[in-house]
Amino acid sequence: MFYTGGMSQDQDVDFITLDEAARRAGYANSTTLRTAARAGRLTAKRFGGHGWLTTQAWLDEYIQSKRGGAYGRGEKRGPRQSDGDS
Repeated sequence: MFYTGGMSQDQDVDFITLDEAARRAGYANSTTLRTAARAGRLTAKRFGGHGWLTTQAWLDEYIQSKRGGAYGRGEKRGPRQSDGDS
């Protein structure tokens, strides 16, 4: 489901619901994406007081950040450093 317009300066952007975003990303439901949106980890806009909208580009950015590992910024964890007491 696409939503276009109705959000002043964002009228040229195709928004999708978090339910649709979850389907596209392979999530069982939109709970994870709603949590990420509330925490600011997924760029999304609130509408109607109850729902969230995002874009495919914002969803892709979120997915890419999740693939970056535990650090969330694309940083890979290096090899474990030995303290020499082995």
